[in-house]
Amino acid sequence: MNIDKALVNTNPKRVSIIITDLFYKGQDINSVVSAINESCIKKGIDIGVLSVSSIFTGIVADVNPPVLLPSQIRPLHVLILGSKSNITQVFEAFKSKPYVNSNQKLLITKHPLENYEVNVEKYKDKTNSAINSDQGKVAPYKDFGNVFGFRLKEKDKAAYLSFELNTKINEAFPKFKSENLKFTVFKKVPNIKDSTENANDLVFEDIKVLGGEIKGKIRIENKDKSEALSYLINVGFDKTVPMQTLDWIKKYDTEIYTSFSPKDKTIYLNKLFTEIATFNTTYK
Repeated sequence: MNIDKALVNTNPKRVSIIITDLFYKGQDINSVVSAINESCIKKGIDIGVLSVSSIFTGIVADVNPPVLLPSQIRPLHVLILGSKSNITQVFEAFKSKPYVNSNQKLLITKHPLENYEVNVEKYKDKTNSAINSDQGKVAPYKDFGNVFGFRLKEKDKAAYLSFELNTKINEAFPKFKSENLKFTVFKKVPNIKDSTENANDLVFEDIKVLGGEIKGKIRIENKDKSEALSYLINVGFDKTVPMQTLDWIKKYDTEIYTSFSPKDKTIYLNKLFTEIATFNTTYK
């Protein structure tokens, strides 16, 4: 199908639904990715995908040589283009339908985070007493959200903190690993009006991701020797690292489709959604 023409009238103020087998010649993949990026992501439109199984009799003509299917299951994909909230409602509306694989869905959105909790503590490691001498307690300031304060003794040049970030990410959002995360640090020094982006004072180590739980260590150095410093840490995705698609997409993915191939596959399905998800992260 000419998906670029089907997408030309998308609008962030409404929901558009396209049912397609996402089948095309292998060389067309870049133009399909470009069409979705230009007509959806750049317009601020989120993308939802539902998997549908359907019996198909006919010819898959986009491959060479064409493949004849005599009453065999072919995967279809429901593209839902709109806001995250509306896409979620469509997911809910179709989840009990027998022809929809309701556990096979994907959401590419600029707002994947539902909620989160943060905990920061003094890193408990007695083997490194030079760094981890008495830092005092790390106190949360609940009235200000995820703000934590602590004192560093004068003799301490550096300190380690441990942190836990428990996130609830929409289950249909692409998965990510520690390599996908990027920590951006802003430092505020007393008597200086503006904060500055600074990657030298804080170093993030031993980052681990398990589901929505992100854990690690923060090594902090007071290089300004100031008695009062504040830091703002922004946790986001590294646009230079490709996102990870979901297992069900990899299940239906193939780079070759012939009369001898499994018929429930789609050419470059994983590449398609990996590139779209990565562009979404880069653009946002």
